[in-house]
Amino acid sequence: MEGQKMGADGSPGTYTQRQTSIALYDLENDLGETTDCSAAYPEVVKRLQASADALRADLGDGDELGPGVRPAARIENLRAK
Repeated sequence: MEGQKMGADGSPGTYTQRQTSIALYDLENDLGETTDCSAAYPEVVKRLQASADALRADLGDGDELGPGVRPAARIENLRAK
């Protein structure tokens, strides 16, 4: 249904959002994400934040839909004839 929030398994449900601070991790050497290295790479953080902002403007944020949102594709009959 349009506008309905979906659960993790695809069933109708709800979700919550929370604000978090920006963090950057070196996943090649720190899979546990124990050391935030955003201060050492401010240019990377700035570039990633700009990309996220552009996507948020196109797709929306929270309950606000952006201009790039399109309806979900629907397949009526998956069985081959």
